[in-house]
Amino acid sequence: MKQVVSETEATRGSDVYLTIREGVQHAADQALRDLIAPKGVIGQGIGTAGSIVCLDCTNGEVIAMASYPTFDPGKFVGGISQEVWERFNTEKSRYPLMNRAIAGTYPMASTFKAFTGFAGMHHGFVDKKKTWECGGTWTGFGEAYPQSCWNLYGHGRLDFETSIFESCDITFYEIAKDFWDHRAEIGETAMQDYIKLFGYEAATGIDIAGEAIGRIPTPEWKAEYFKDEPEEAQWVPGDMSNMVIGQGYVLGTCLQLAVAYGGVATGGKIVKPHLLREVRNSEGTTVISKEGGIEREIDIPADNVKLMHAGMKRVATEGDVASLFLDMDVAAKTGTAEVAGKRDQGVFACWAPADNPKYVVASIIEEGGAGAQSAAIPSATVMQAVLDYAAGNLESNHTRISADYSVTEQSGSTNVERTD
Repeated sequence: MKQVVSETEATRGSDVYLTIREGVQHAADQALRDLIAPKGVIGQGIGTAGSIVCLDCTNGEVIAMASYPTFDPGKFVGGISQEVWERFNTEKSRYPLMNRAIAGTYPMASTFKAFTGFAGMHHGFVDKKKTWECGGTWTGFGEAYPQSCWNLYGHGRLDFETSIFESCDITFYEIAKDFWDHRAEIGETAMQDYIKLFGYEAATGIDIAGEAIGRIPTPEWKAEYFKDEPEEAQWVPGDMSNMVIGQGYVLGTCLQLAVAYGGVATGGKIVKPHLLREVRNSEGTTVISKEGGIEREIDIPADNVKLMHAGMKRVATEGDVASLFLDMDVAAKTGTAEVAGKRDQGVFACWAPADNPKYVVASIIEEGGAGAQSAAIPSATVMQAVLDYAAGNLESNHTRISADYSVTEQSGSTNVERTD
């Protein structure tokens, strides 16, 4: 015979308040779905998966964070079937349980040129007056090792501002060569050490689990990684020229990209991103509060910041993405990463206002092709949403965005050329 031994009356618990802004988050989720899976089908849009992060670069508040494909949490209520669990954990389904914004690691492509460019300035290899000649092909490390600019016809002679605007690879190959030629004086990892100041190859410390840290390759890393393949373990000049444009062994997350571009936008101020704003108890009293702020600051001379910003403002006002940002005061950088065995990956980062940075948006689209024609599209949507929110013009949107989708056999973009 069963009987009640004791009872505890239910009490109201605490309420958790996040930094997420509903309308901006809705815009981020919708923008990714509209790009990748229009009508709910991956393969009829651009790319096969993606993520986007909107960050307040003055205090680290995460305004929006989205990953696609996603899933319906309701599927787990009352237990999940083996069939559904397996469908959530297959390559064909694109692993919807994975939060790509913090756990997906990708080449950073030409968005990385902000950090390698600042590194070049720091060591005296880049300044406002210096110019480079781009003929489309570069043999600076020997005739037997030619490397191409994305523009095979060449850009001609460029200064650094124009090199950022045009995203000229050959300018950056020359910067890599400067680091290689001076390694005895400044150290083999001088470029990597400077890049890491922006938060790469370290956790951002965001207050949710599952964050990946990416990779900035060094001679020591390569020797260890290829310890069983001696012929691959040697650090060679090509490792530098690949790294300088965000390719080779470079990996980072969308969140790291957003945090790092917060540093680019603010001239070196690096925030610790967070989702928790406060916790209030049952009486409505705030018992935990998180204000956020600047975690550390990189000492970047104002002239260097001005030079980098000049090129990135032109990207947003004169480049291929200009039509997306017509009514926004934005600075930006595109990227297109080559990935073995797959279509190119689109990468994009931007901030606004251009001269008084408040918001950063970063996006990565797997197999999306050129960043200007893939990742820039949802980034523009989210940037407009957060600016509307700040101006008090963004209406709440409670419409449900379906997590259901299908995947065609031949998915992703097939006809997008690299333009960065």
